[in-house]
Amino acid sequence: YFERAAGSTGTAKVLGGSGAYVNLDHSAALTQVTGASAAVNVLDGDLSIGELKAGSGNANAYLEDGALTVNTALGDRVDLKARHGDLILGGGSITANDLYLTGGNLVDTTAVSILTADRYLEINGGEVRAASLGSGGDVVVNSFTGAITIDELNAARDASIISAGNLAINQVSLAGGGQFAAGGSATVRGLTAVDGFALVAQGNVTLGADTAAAIDAENSV
Repeated sequence: YFERAAGSTGTAKVLGGSGAYVNLDHSAALTQVTGASAAVNVLDGDLSIGELKAGSGNANAYLEDGALTVNTALGDRVDLKARHGDLILGGGSITANDLYLTGGNLVDTTAVSILTADRYLEINGGEVRAASLGSGGDVVVNSFTGAITIDELNAARDASIISAGNLAINQVSLAGGGQFAAGGSATVRGLTAVDGFALVAQGNVTLGADTAAAIDAENSV
């Protein structure tokens, strides 16, 4: 266990030259975990991490049971997972070539105005909420129980967005193709995909005028 004394306002930093690793049953808030590689593994309790940085390797944070909040993260591969709780990103920067975000309940990245990965971006959650998402390669977003809500989505390759509930996206721009599916209703205001797109919904589909006009053999709804 790592705990703070009652009323404590101090900082908790784990710094390592070759690596910084935290493995605990329970942890109070961590101010900074920084090393060539950085990893935090906690079994139980809500956890907030101010800064998780890997100078040359990967940065990982895993929480088995509870809500995980991460403000800033950096690494070649950044993998943040709250297996049975919410995953919330703060307003700091998230920098990664490959970015993986997983939450057993809600994954909320709306505090990050533009969340991008240089090569690959994947988000899996019970419900997903995001402002702007982007990738220099593919984007994959899945929800298992609730809705997916995204303001803007951009990818240099393909995108796969699969929602167990409703799907709502304002703007989509893809240099490749797009696969979109909703277990409920789907609302897509603007959608362009160089290699075409397919949109399937169990409920109503609402399209912006430009998207509706693009429906043809290459773009199906």
